[in-house]
Amino acid sequence: MASSVGKAVLTVLGVFGSMVGFTGFLPNEFPNKETHMVDGQQQARDSMVRVAVALNGGEGPTEADGPLPALVAFDEDKKYVGASDWGREFAEIESGGYADIWVSRKGPGRQPTYLQVLAHDDGICIAYISHLWRDGTRRGWLGDMGQACGKRWYYSNIVVGDDDHRPSCTWLNRDASTDGSDTFEHNEAAAMQIHMEDFTKTTEDYNTDPNFYCQEPAMLFRRKYSYKCNHENYELDGIPNPRDVHFWHAKDEDNMLRKQRRQLTQRSSNFDDRLITSVHEQHSARELCENDHSYGPDFVSFSEDAFCDMRTKQTWPLCNGGHIEDECYDLTTHSLITRSEHVKRNYVRVEDWD
Repeated sequence: MASSVGKAVLTVLGVFGSMVGFTGFLPNEFPNKETHMVDGQQQARDSMVRVAVALNGGEGPTEADGPLPALVAFDEDKKYVGASDWGREFAEIESGGYADIWVSRKGPGRQPTYLQVLAHDDGICIAYISHLWRDGTRRGWLGDMGQACGKRWYYSNIVVGDDDHRPSCTWLNRDASTDGSDTFEHNEAAAMQIHMEDFTKTTEDYNTDPNFYCQEPAMLFRRKYSYKCNHENYELDGIPNPRDVHFWHAKDEDNMLRKQRRQLTQRSSNFDDRLITSVHEQHSARELCENDHSYGPDFVSFSEDAFCDMRTKQTWPLCNGGHIEDECYDLTTHSLITRSEHVKRNYVRVEDWD
């Protein structure tokens, strides 16, 4: 008999390419409330959310980690249920790690079916979210949805579920419009509102249209938000006043539509000294370069023998060590090679995903 750790306890919906698919979440991918209990009487009424960030372990690019996001929960009637302690936003989630965050609950019998996830001025790339309610109900969400909905994304090497799935991660960054990296594209969200019910497959009756999962009620991405939870100005500490938060709707001016037009995404210089290589077939260098909204370090796919230059969004074949018949990327010297020149990349860190 398989152990409980190896058996999926929840089937989570996601959009992969042009199809709706599934990933089974395992028990150890949800928070364990008992290990975090401080005030048993109060916290027994609360729910807990796990937020996992890419790209990999402690050696991952540091720009993928950042402060804990602030959380707000609403019920099916779109009424406020509770929120996280916004005073905890000074804590950090390390690259490839996760944080388990308490979400307080106001009043009995209120189910936190909607979650608002609010990033700060140091962006994070979220690979998955899992939510454990007071009564033991589980809900989940995959970072693949950022790519599916035309928002900034990158690969991760975090394994989720019972099928060895490595979800892409979705970037959230409140200062994307002012740090110079998203001046033209305007496709990096500061926050998102998720109807967790829509991403949980409890019956055979589910929506098979991928577009459904990128719009209200399933998902809303926000370019900015007015809540004053910026950790640099110390304006809020503790649980926010319900009067200071509100449910978001698609008609709100700060919501982001699904992007259709093509523009080159500018990349932060913080990634210039990073390279990631992967042996996994689902990590395609060509797909990464061809996608309008991918954002992160340069990438090598060994299954394709290809290199993605994320600065120019150009794909190069790997050099095979023989005669150079065309342009290629030399993995040994980390150089772009043509018949006329060798352009060396000065990577400080190379991370191998195997």
